[in-house]
Formats: sequence, C-alpha cells, structure tokens
Amino acid sequence: MAAPMGTGDHGFGVIEPPYCKLKNSSDSFSKADLSKLLQFLEILSGCHQQHEKILSEAKFLQLMIFNRNNQLRKEKSIQLLKRVQACLKRFHIGTKLYKHTSDLYEDTKSALNEVNSPDGSCFVPAKQIWVFTLYILQKYVELLRATATYCVIAYEHLSCHFSTGMLIPQMLLFMGTVSRIWILSKTIKEKAIKVYGEIFQFLKHIPQTPSQWVEPPLLPSIKRQEDATDSAKTSRTKSMLQLASADSPTKKEAKGETHFTNSSQNDEEDLGEPISLMDLRVDENSNVRKRKREDEIPEEHSVKKKKLEPSKSKKMEKLLKKKLLGDKGLSDLPLARKKK
Repeated sequence: MAAPMGTGDHGFGVIEPPYCKLKNSSDSFSKADLSKLLQFLEILSGCHQQHEKILSEAKFLQLMIFNRNNQLRKEKSIQLLKRVQACLKRFHIGTKLYKHTSDLYEDTKSALNEVNSPDGSCFVPAKQIWVFTLYILQKYVELLRATATYCVIAYEHLSCHFSTGMLIPQMLLFMGTVSRIWILSKTIKEKAIKVYGEIFQFLKHIPQTPSQWVEPPLLPSIKRQEDATDSAKTSRTKSMLQLASADSPTKKEAKGETHFTNSSQNDEEDLGEPISLMDLRVDENSNVRKRKREDEIPEEHSVKKKKLEPSKSKKMEKLLKKKLLGDKGLSDLPLARKKK
C-alpha cells in the first residue's frame, strides 16, 4: 500500500482527501479493466521524465533572462519570455501529479495481481483519490496549454529580432530553449488529454468512501478545438521542431558569452560588418592600418588632401621662424621677401 499523503490544498484550491483503499469484488472490476487502467497510468508516469527536462530548460531560461534583462527590458520578446518563466514556476503542480500517479500505479498493479486470487477480490484506491488526481491533471493541462501558447508568441518576436540581425547568438539560444519547452509541453499535453478521458470513464466503477470531502467539478473531456488546430501552423511548427531537435546549449553559451566578447570576434566578421575587425588588431607602429584607410578614401578627398599639404607646411615654417627671431619679424629674412 502506498504511503498516505498529508492534507491541505497545496495551492490547488481543493483540499487533498485522505488516501485509502477499498475492497472490491470481481463484479466491479474485471482483469481487463484493471490492465487497461494500469496501461494509461503507465503512459502518464512516462511523462515524468519529460517534465524533468522542462524544469532543466526553465533553469537555463531563467539564467539567460537574468543576463539579458537590462539590455532587452524594453523589448516585448523579453516580456513574453518572462511570462513563459512565470508559467514554468508553477510546474510544481506536475511534481504533485506524478507522485499521485506513481502511488496509483503501484496500487493498481497490486490489485491486478489480487484479482487472480480464489475469492477474486482486490483493493483499489477510493474514488476521491482518482477524482483529486484528475483535478490536478486538469489544472496541469491548462498550465501546459498556456506555456505552449506563450512559447509560440515569444518565438515569433524572437525570430523577428533574428531576421533583423539583432543579437543573433542570443536570439538563437532563446529560440532553441523556447522551442524545446514548446515541444515538450505539447507532447505531455496530448498524452495527458488522452489519459484524462480514459480514466474519467472508470470513475463510475470505483466506489467512494463515506466522507465529507467535496468533489471539485470535473469536465468529461479537457480537449479543446485549439488543440486540434495546432498542426495547421505548418511553417512555424517546422522551424520550432528543427530548433527543438537541436542539441542543448553548451556551458560556454550558458555563461552569456556573446559576439561582443573577445572570444567570438571572428563570428562578427562572418556577419558582414561594414568595418573589418582585422583593421583594429594592427599595431599602432605599423602602417598597414593607415594604408588600408587611404585605399578606402575616394579620389576626390585624396586630391584635396594633397593640395592642402603645401599650405600647412608654409604656415608651420613661418611660425617656427617667428619663434626663433622673436620681435625682429620676418622682413630681414631672404625667404620672406615681399613680392612686387
């Protein structure tokens, strides 16, 4: 038997019922029904690994938002990323769901083994436990749906920044992280919707203990029309799937190193900047940088520069002679004769 859980609403809006199991005869549950119920619980338990991947992506997204908050705080894309982050902070509801699912799976598995006993009776968790689990699953699907929606909207704004050449490495990291969160949320949502509908049909066969626990309202189906129309967005879905299938960011990318740092200046050259960074790496004593700059000057400016050079040299010569002679002036010098 699974360990009993404590009471309390846990932020779900409904008080958690006490965990207990009731004895059922073979008339209420057949072996086929229990095996089918166990199969759906196994599908839902398999989503726990994907849930943990979302939590790891949430930590990386939080680090990136912290590093770029001051630089992009006025952009709508960073505001949408913060909404995605706010949804991910509420994913503790999924942790509670998978704990319940694990306990129900173990008890259902033991009940399936008890059906083969001579009397044919088995102990199955009470109805209020299943109702509370479905209620958490209902809230979890709503959270997954909101997270996926914000991921799609944020991806559109990030792709606009990427197309205009704004912070290309950072936008790629944001787009890849958002795409992975989107595909994981969508995958869990589709499986959870299917499991919810199947378990809801078994509630009429499960007995309930006499208690004062108030059941929360449950919907017969949590599938919406928008879930069916997600596949219609082909162009956006394909691009997000390509980024979602990419590898996770490296530690170097997680540190926030960008193309503004010295380690990735070569990447900026590949982007086609108007001024080559190689010109800035030349020593001050060499004439390579000066020669390159003179080659970039148009012919008109170079002619004007050559014409102005003699006049500047004459002025400097007069100033030097004036300092040497002092108050005598320039009239006694043969070079300073007045033209007739």
